[in-house]
Amino acid sequence: DLRMSRGLGDVYKRQVEEGMRQLGLKRTTYFRRLNSIKKAVEEAERLNAGRKKKGMKPLCPLLVHVR
Repeated sequence: DLRMSRGLGDVYKRQVEEGMRQLGLKRTTYFRRLNSIKKAVEEAERLNAGRKKKGMKPLCPLLVHVR
């Protein structure tokens, strides 16, 4: 149901904004940091995939279960 989905989106947005307020972060700083984390995870996943193809253990086993 679209209304329910939209309502949940508003709830999540308020939770993120409240978390930013509690941490004293501006919106741009928060999303910049979030993007940096996302890029680091993607790079680690790429490296782990390459290691897996070679029969090697992952560099960071926790990232195997992130997604």
